[in-house]
Parts: sequence; structure tokens; C-alpha cells
Amino acid sequence: KYDYSQLELRIAANLSGDKNLIEDLLTGDPHGNFRQYILETTGLDPGRPTAKTANFEKLYFGGDGQLVRVLQKERIFIDRRLARGIGQAHASRYSGHYDFAEHKVKEARRKEGIFHTPSGRQRRINEIYSTDTEARQHGERAGVNHIIQGYAADIVKMVMAKLVPVMNHYGAHMAITVHDELDGWVPDSADLVQFDKDVRSTMESINIGPVPLLVDGFVGESWAG
Repeated sequence: KYDYSQLELRIAANLSGDKNLIEDLLTGDPHGNFRQYILETTGLDPGRPTAKTANFEKLYFGGDGQLVRVLQKERIFIDRRLARGIGQAHASRYSGHYDFAEHKVKEARRKEGIFHTPSGRQRRINEIYSTDTEARQHGERAGVNHIIQGYAADIVKMVMAKLVPVMNHYGAHMAITVHDELDGWVPDSADLVQFDKDVRSTMESINIGPVPLLVDGFVGESWAG
């Protein structure tokens, strides 16, 4: 089982060039850093799980109510006041990302509503021309989502192709992918230490910018392990 750590945040940091997001990722604890910033700007400590969820939700500019609802599913309960403070803190700390997103929306409006990932995957979103504010904003969020999540999906597909000779060498078999996670089997007779090194180095070999890809994972004796 191997997966990319903070893949969407890393893509967003590299594409936007946001200095604070890059710095937070390179220190190794972006969610802890954001939690501290929320505390400094609002006087309220949301807790690390809330800061982590907010970091991903606000990446695509979800509203205060959406953050409250998503956290409720995780059995975390915050009020609208804190949600609003978190949103304001995110927009302030990562203003470079917001500028990047605004630029991409304006660019898409000039190009028939087409958003594209760095690897060329395209999606036309006509809602960005809507006169209905809610529909237009939904289209804008979907466009930014496509750029980042679409690129994440492209990276996973590229690395799957790069892993084929590694899998063949060790007699391993890739079974499934779940978002940015790859799962499969490798024979007990294989050199598992070297297998682990080769999988990690292959997955991390794709250069996406100053914030490198980082892989978490392990080999267990069973799916449960």
C-alpha cells in the first residue's frame, strides 16, 4: 500500500507559487502551521483535525457552511463564527493561491470556458459564464478543482505506467488504485526492503516543482496488516 502525502496541496503550492504554502509544506507540517495561524489571527484554536480538513476544503473555496457540514461528518462540531474565521485566515495566509485561481478563471473565460491541467487534460465549464451568482461560483470552483485534482489523477496514471517494470521485476501485481493510493501484492520471496525503496523512488521521481512528491506506504503480511 503506497500513497502520495498531501498530493493536492503540493500541486497547488507548485502551480500557484504561494510562498506560505510552499514553506508550510517544506517544513513538514502544513496543517499544524495553519492551525497556529488561525489561532494567531482569530484567538481560537480549531484543533489540528479541523485545520487539516479546512486546508483541503478551502483549497477549492468551499463556503463556511460547507466546512461546518464536512466537519460534522467527521464528528467535529464548530460554529459559523469559527468557520468564517478559518476561511478568512486561509485567504490571508495563502493569498497567492487565491490569485492563481482567479487568474485561471479569467484565462478560461477567454478560452471558451476551458480549464486544463499542466499535462493537458481539458474540461469545458460553461457555468463560469452564468448570470446566476451561485451557478457561476460553482463553475469557478469546479474549474480550479479540475486543474488540481485532474493533475493529481494524471500523476497517478503516469506513475502507474512507470511502475510496470518495477512490478514485473519483483513478480508483484498492482490490484487497485484509490484516489492517490496504489495497492497490490508482492511475493514473500521478493527482496521487500529493495522493493519498498524502488516503489518509493519511482513514485517520487515525477518532478512537479520546488515542493517534491512525498510517498507514504508499507508492505504488510495481509490487507489488514
